[in-house]
Amino acid sequence: MRRRQGKARAGHFGVDIARESVGRATAGRISSGGSVNITSAPPEITGEAASLASRTQASIQRVTDLEGKRLKHVFENWLKRDPALHGQLKIKFTILPSGEVSNVSIVSSTMNNSEFDENIVRYIKRWAFPPVEGGGPVEVTFPFVFEGQPS
Repeated sequence: MRRRQGKARAGHFGVDIARESVGRATAGRISSGGSVNITSAPPEITGEAASLASRTQASIQRVTDLEGKRLKHVFENWLKRDPALHGQLKIKFTILPSGEVSNVSIVSSTMNNSEFDENIVRYIKRWAFPPVEGGGPVEVTFPFVFEGQPS
C-alpha cells in the first residue's frame, strides 16, 4: 500500500474519492441498494407543533431516512417470498410531544399484500422522534414507494 508523503489531513484515511463523484441523496430517497429501492414524497404534516423546528419536513425526513434502512431490510426479506411485490403504501401516524409514534394506519396501498402492509405498520410504531416541549401532537402522512430492481 502506497502512503502519501507529507502531513496527513484530518479525516483522510488513504481513500481518494473525487468529491464530484459522491452525490447527495435526494430528499425523496429513503433507501436503495442493489435489489430494492424505497422512495417517498415529502411527508404531509399537520398539527399545532408542525411549525416547530424539530417537527419540520426535513427533521421528520432525517428520522425516516435512518429508519428506512430497516424498512429496506424488511422489503428485501419479503421479496424473497414474493418477487413481484412492489407498489405504494401511504401511512398516516401521529408523533406525540414525547417523540413516540401512535395511531399508525394505512391510508392506501397498491402493494397487494396486506401482511406486508401490516408488517411495515408494526415497524413504524417503533419509530422514535426527538421530543419537543411546548407543542402538541403532529399528524404525518407518508407515501412510500417500494420497488424491486432486477439484480
